[in-house]
Amino acid sequence: MLKRTRVRDIDGVEMEAFLGIVLLAGNYHRNKIILDDLWNTDGMGADVFRATMSLHCFRFLLVCIRYDDKATRSEHKLVDKLAPFKDLFVDNCVKNYSPSEFVNIIEFRGKCTFRQYIPNKPTKYGIKIQAMTHTKTFYVCKMEVYTCRQPDGPFKVDNSHLPLVLRLISDISGSDRNVTFDNWYTSYRLIHKLIAVGTLRKNKKEIPGAFLQVKDLPPHDSMFGFEENVILVSYIPSNQKGKKKCYSLQ
Repeated sequence: MLKRTRVRDIDGVEMEAFLGIVLLAGNYHRNKIILDDLWNTDGMGADVFRATMSLHCFRFLLVCIRYDDKATRSEHKLVDKLAPFKDLFVDNCVKNYSPSEFVNIIEFRGKCTFRQYIPNKPTKYGIKIQAMTHTKTFYVCKMEVYTCRQPDGPFKVDNSHLPLVLRLISDISGSDRNVTFDNWYTSYRLIHKLIAVGTLRKNKKEIPGAFLQVKDLPPHDSMFGFEENVILVSYIPSNQKGKKKCYSLQ
């Protein structure tokens, strides 16, 4: 038996409400809960979801919303695996927000249908996203989804840390903003290229041997190294088996 469904036009307010519910569900860590439970009236649901829109309307939008044009999907896939996602979401992240003086380069890993194996994480399979975010609001200013090798063409790029960071900060380059990295991105070459701050892995060959002798040093001990415009700081935050953090500054 077919179920009759009323279809009507959706206005901008309802679309913003839909996106707000999606973001709010993620903020509440409820993205893995069955939708019906979010709209429950037995005290287990959340009033804000029911007050924003009906479950029926939310389901309808969730099923219908698309990032690309089905008619040109096959053509786009020949040159870019992520054309639908990149053309709308990523481009709009850049257009609709101007970050302040502090931004971060971060790495996100989550579940997706085009998953990758990431052995050093508790969840071994996921999608790998590199992003530039605003430090204070955590807004995603620009991102790249790691897809291994793209087909030959304009979207085939170098995914090593230096060109990747330069692409992510291309829209704010030369604007005197402060960029911070974690130790996957930071390298001597990158610090020379940018005015930036980043943690540095201890296996980098540029680190002098004296900075790696940490076994007998007291907690909160610091060591500084200087070369041209680069400053290397080694700091022991606590007496945890002589562990040491190195920071590369410029």
